[in-house]
Amino acid sequence: MQYRQLGRTGLKVSALSLGGVALGDMYGKLGPGEAAACVTRAIELGINFIDTSPYYGASRSESVLGEILEAGGFRQKILLCSKAGRNGLADFDFTPAA
Repeated sequence: MQYRQLGRTGLKVSALSLGGVALGDMYGKLGPGEAAACVTRAIELGINFIDTSPYYGASRSESVLGEILEAGGFRQKILLCSKAGRNGLADFDFTPAA
């Protein structure tokens, strides 16, 4: 896996990231264990940058990903990117509280 510097942060992120939209069942319901298998395999292959959003499945993606990372002991191995602002089809809220 290739890694790149993330701006001036000093962080190195994998050139490929894992998108979390499917973890929110946005493309159809995942079967038991499919989300965990996907995230685990991505990390095994060197992906350390995972993207999610509260918009993905009404925050399901974030919840599922959090459970997988905790159960697998992966939280310290990845950099997590979560979008802000869009929380539903017509629900936009860019406040810090959201």
